Amino acid sequence: MPGPIPPKTQKEIRKLHSLGKKVRTIARLIKVDKNTVSLYIALKKIKDMRQISKRLGRHTVITSKVREKVKNSLAQKSASSTKVLKRRIRSKHCLPTLRKAVRQIVGTFSAQKGPFFLSLQHKEMRVKFATEKLSNIENWKNYIYVDEKKFKMDRPDGYQRK
Repeated sequence: MPGPIPPKTQKEIRKLHSLGKKVRTIARLIKVDKNTVSLYIALKKIKDMRQISKRLGRHTVITSKVREKVKNSLAQKSASSTKVLKRRIRSKHCLPTLRKAVRQIVGTFSAQKGPFFLSLQHKEMRVKFATEKLSNIENWKNYIYVDEKKFKMDRPDGYQRK
């Protein structure tokens, strides 16, 4: 493989090539190996193609209105994932587009908390506590035990843990 070509020689190769000279003629005039000249021209074409080529597909448009909705939803911490965010703001954008919008505004979603971890010792302590409280029946006359949980049928209640 040929070594690096000095900038002066590169300039001469580009000039002669733009004039329509063939590789063999350029090599003879500059006194460089023809493989070096052809390799330089090929690499130059590849570099130019990379600069010219553009991404395929439609350009993603995130309007200021959508960006504002995303910002407000993230400020209220009502969305924990992109899927929830899409449903929350009623967006027609796809998930990667909304993810891109979130990255532009905040960075990423905050990590969702995992389930509670109960070790064997914790479980034993809970059982011990329950048996102590159940053994004293007189004490239960002071309490009203109600097994209730808030449910919202029309929308989520914000309860994240299972």
